[in-house]
Amino acid sequence: MTESAHTYGHYVPLQGEAQSDDNDSSTGNELINLAQIFAIAVLMLGFLYIMSYLVPVDPQISVQITGVAGLDDLRRPAVSPFFNLTIHVDNGPSRQQACRPNSAVIMYSGDDSIAWGKVPAFCVEKRSKVDLDVSLSSRRTILSRALRNKMASDGLRLSVEMKPINPEPSSEACLFVCNDIAPEPTACTQCCFWPYKKGTTQSIP
Repeated sequence: MTESAHTYGHYVPLQGEAQSDDNDSSTGNELINLAQIFAIAVLMLGFLYIMSYLVPVDPQISVQITGVAGLDDLRRPAVSPFFNLTIHVDNGPSRQQACRPNSAVIMYSGDDSIAWGKVPAFCVEKRSKVDLDVSLSSRRTILSRALRNKMASDGLRLSVEMKPINPEPSSEACLFVCNDIAPEPTACTQCCFWPYKKGTTQSIP
């Protein structure tokens, strides 16, 4: 009897085990790649976490006017203004304590200084806030007629500057400038200079 393909079929070598080995190898490589990506991500997060402690974050400072006196009638020959300010210091974003030295606070109307005050040295703990009340006066200085007329015509466009009174000659000196302050908190801009040069701070009468 003649053998037929229908009876016995064609015998083909089986490749099942070799395919299984290839699949296992591919899966293993994918797992290794995922593990490497995860390890890199963990290292990057750890680096950013450490840098958040090493790199200081400056506190956010804003100023608002809480009281004004002596500017009711700018036509009077003797005008001696007085201001109450609240300085808000927000150290919430920082993981470190923030400290500031004794500082002079100067009130400006345009480019003219009209009142002065002082803020004692202070520190704000990490992730916390503090409010500082400060009084500014003209220190018995009478505003000139030209300045009074300018303030009457242009309106009260006030700004505040806060800077160290006696900064160390070899240290960074930072001042805060707050423009167009109002009864609502006004954000301040920080400007720092390094190295500090003597004679750049304004004296307080």
